[in-house]
Amino acid sequence: MLAGLIAGALAGAFSGTRVAAQPTPAQLHAFHDQAAQIIATASAGTLPAGDTLVTWHNKPILWHTAAVFADSVKTGLVRSDSMVGVGVAYWKNNAPTRFSARWTEPGKAIVERRGTVAKGHIAVSGSREITLRVPDGAWGVADVGMDDQLLPVLLTMPPSAEPLRLIVLRPYALTWDTLAVTSASRSGVQVISVRSGSQPNRLFVIYEGKLIWLRDIAQQNERRPLEGTAAHRQFVRARQAMGQAP
Repeated sequence: MLAGLIAGALAGAFSGTRVAAQPTPAQLHAFHDQAAQIIATASAGTLPAGDTLVTWHNKPILWHTAAVFADSVKTGLVRSDSMVGVGVAYWKNNAPTRFSARWTEPGKAIVERRGTVAKGHIAVSGSREITLRVPDGAWGVADVGMDDQLLPVLLTMPPSAEPLRLIVLRPYALTWDTLAVTSASRSGVQVISVRSGSQPNRLFVIYEGKLIWLRDIAQQNERRPLEGTAAHRQFVRARQAMGQAP
């Protein structure tokens, strides 16, 4: 059913128009409505309210929601194969204090994680119970596709020519990633280059406290806010501040 909705979104909103071309207001409105329907249908209303973003690889492949608060970040993700993830991470003093993640996929068991940080350790419960040691240095918690959950630590990254290390716990697989991060700021826009191992860099653009644009060079895709939303207007302003055409 979800695949049919996505096909309908593209056919209805961009019929006769290349996706890369400038869509008409009517096409934008149609695509916006289809996106809302896709997210609601796939997630059964479980995705947290927030900005709506879409990852594109010639066509939409991921649908996201993200909400940033003073002490937490809540995210949701819908894949085209109907896999749905919901995550939240709570932060204090630039480090996670607790988190939760829940992934559902048709025909498979639910994967659920709940983590609490105390006395240098992370107690994880849910579908699997395990205790992990808190890593030294900067670290965060975020599943793949939920990079907004790293915002509290990314915002503290100073401008740097040499990469800084950021260690990330991936709740779904309960594995660690070590990222090399460089940061630069210009006209209120923070541009962060993120590398994992030998993979090409991913570029994170942070503006007004939000991860407003993400480009994955290896996968040749990009994530940006849904057109016609307040977040998309922020995206346009960020590109203008960077000296790029909206």
